[in-house]
Amino acid sequence: MKKFYFFLVALVLGVMSASAADYYLIGGFNNWTLKDSKAKFTASGANEYVLDFQGQLTSGFKINDGTWSNDNANFGAGAGALELGVPYTYAVGGSTGNINLAAGAIDNPHIVLNTANKTLTISGQEAEVVVSYDIWGNLPNASSAWASTELVENNGVWSANNVQVTAASDFGIRELTNGAQTAWISAAATATISGNGTFSCMVEGTNFTIVPGSYNFAFDPAAMTLTVTTNGDVPVYSPETLYVIGDLIGTTTHWNPSYGIALTKDGDKFTGVVDFETAFANDYGYFSLCTKLSSSSDDWSVGSRYGATAADTEISSDETLPFVSGDLSWMILPGSYNVTVDFAENTITVVKLGEVVVGAPETLYVIGDLRGDDNHWNPSYGVALTKDGDVFSGTIDIDTAFANDYGYFSFCTELSADAEDWSVGTRYGATEADVEVESGEYYDFMRGETSWKVLPGIYDITVDFGDNTIILSKKVDSVANIEMGNDAAPVYYNLQGVRVEEPANGLYIVVRGDKVAKEIVK
Repeated sequence: MKKFYFFLVALVLGVMSASAADYYLIGGFNNWTLKDSKAKFTASGANEYVLDFQGQLTSGFKINDGTWSNDNANFGAGAGALELGVPYTYAVGGSTGNINLAAGAIDNPHIVLNTANKTLTISGQEAEVVVSYDIWGNLPNASSAWASTELVENNGVWSANNVQVTAASDFGIRELTNGAQTAWISAAATATISGNGTFSCMVEGTNFTIVPGSYNFAFDPAAMTLTVTTNGDVPVYSPETLYVIGDLIGTTTHWNPSYGIALTKDGDKFTGVVDFETAFANDYGYFSLCTKLSSSSDDWSVGSRYGATAADTEISSDETLPFVSGDLSWMILPGSYNVTVDFAENTITVVKLGEVVVGAPETLYVIGDLRGDDNHWNPSYGVALTKDGDVFSGTIDIDTAFANDYGYFSFCTELSADAEDWSVGTRYGATEADVEVESGEYYDFMRGETSWKVLPGIYDITVDFGDNTIILSKKVDSVANIEMGNDAAPVYYNLQGVRVEEPANGLYIVVRGDKVAKEIVK
């Protein structure tokens, strides 16, 4: 019986070991080394894992399964700092922060991980803590290898003098606890350094970008500021290429890192004409700048980004605003703009040239409140207009919208195969929402989803892509209001309001002079 019991225990432990997940401690203490064998937990029971780490554990660590790809096995900071001997409730997910120790550092910690109740308990000997700081970046020439620039402490301020930068480079500041990184400190707002200034800092902010020159650095961890002074003149830095990215015209061009409008460089200035359209369900479009486009529509890691000083800063025509290194966006009303980016002044200027329409499409449909039970704002139904050069024309029958005296309409270059699919084609509409149309008057149009409104009836419509205008001429009231009758000199229209030169058998709308009637042709 005893042999069987030992066999059963061994079997249970074997199954437990075979089915247990692998978990690793990872952080600045081991330079964020994945699958560090010295930091691997051992299963000790149901949902419990133990690690006796030989060495010093410092603040700024996490636990994962040896990868960063599994969010469910990525354990990070919960609330507050971890106290020795007290179960700490961790958070799960890739966006969690690093776990900090109240003690700062622990020698040879005994660590118990419980994945059932999501706790981490650490015991061990508190270590003497020495905190220091250094600059970590690809100075002086943006080489691929990042390295340390020593900062020396004096009265609480950490400094380095006569740091030479020969090419635009990126950096941040490392907080080191007993030599191990415990925090990454970078820009909280302005991230581009091109001269003297004091820059606010934060943990996990935006990496600093610095232009060529000779600099003195002074970091104050209490104030979380980096003060930079230059030794002599600093040359103006401007990249070789610059692109506008964001809500650009097109169905696949909105915030696509592989698509942007290239601006033309002239010295320290970049200029170009950019057409913006609105973001989804918004009156504005959004954009920023990038020095390089990626080869993939979901890869945002290439190039350097420049943007607004605050998220969603509105920029208007004839306005000049500052820009900084970072990925914050400007918001702009749709239209065609001349964009000028000046790296000597670190400013961007936009001047509106007009509404955005780029040439006449091959096909154009009127969509909206068209007469018919299933025709109201149905993306699979529209009245095709006839193209002649840059001009489209046709006849439409506009019905009223639900519980409204008006009908609403706009244009689309393509109809969908599904009554709920609005993703196909390019839309054109009014220059602002719900512009009322009067018969015989011209109205501007632009790319976008805004609509016109008009009293119900049958209209001749002309859309001119040469001057971006539309005009409606009312022929008669709605088909529903036409009386049956008979007269001479007929012009025939089908019940959708489209003119028919040679009517076949059926019911038609017939116009004879100033009289309109429904007539059956046999």
